[in-house]
Amino acid sequence: GEKVALLAVGSMTAVAEKTAERLDAEGLDPAIVNMRFVKPFDRGLLRRLSANYKYFVTLEENVRIGSFGQQVQDFVNTERLPVRVLIEAVPDVFVSHGSTDSQRARIGLDPETIAENILSMIREDEKK
Repeated sequence: GEKVALLAVGSMTAVAEKTAERLDAEGLDPAIVNMRFVKPFDRGLLRRLSANYKYFVTLEENVRIGSFGQQVQDFVNTERLPVRVLIEAVPDVFVSHGSTDSQRARIGLDPETIAENILSMIREDEKK
């Protein structure tokens, strides 16, 4: 992969794979990293990844507040790694009942929305 590392937790690994397909169509070749352990997470791995990737995108089905993504963001900030972090997690809202796919789509955790968020972040950076 290049430029973007998708750091997926649990069932979001499958979503990361579909997101990667959409990003491939846009000319990106993201890495997919199955973050098997949320706590403690592999700090050495993140240090190594930061040498080759400009963006870390965390994908999880946990509430954003106190999430794995926030742990990664804090680590990146503390270590002063040259990486921008995008956290894709459940917002702090009530999520109504429905199929997993419909719930993900409603809260923006579907591959299409995640891919667009990543592309928007990259476009924003390229304008600077």
